[in-house]
Amino acid sequence: MTFYIKGSNFAALKTGSFKLTPQDQKLTFVQETVVTECNDFSGYEFGFSFVDYQNILSLAHPQDTSVDVVGLVVAVAEIQQDHPDKSKHKLNINIQDAKLVFLYFYSF
Repeated sequence: MTFYIKGSNFAALKTGSFKLTPQDQKLTFVQETVVTECNDFSGYEFGFSFVDYQNILSLAHPQDTSVDVVGLVVAVAEIQQDHPDKSKHKLNINIQDAKLVFLYFYSF
């Protein structure tokens, strides 16, 4: 499937920062971002590596590289601040795909 992405942002990665992909920029979705299905795509394919949620849950995705997911954020928990180092604070996020499959992320 292909999609139009409107209202997203690109940002340059900081020099020396950890890179998950060979790309020099990152794509960020913001509240104003609109994603719509494209039925007649004929343009350039960008280097995303989208993985089905079921492949992630069953560990069938590549284990030695990063992958991309798209989903609806359905829950964001209160930030856990139980560590004195702010970089160790945790934020739990739940997302779901179009098939109503959920992924639970624990970001730091």
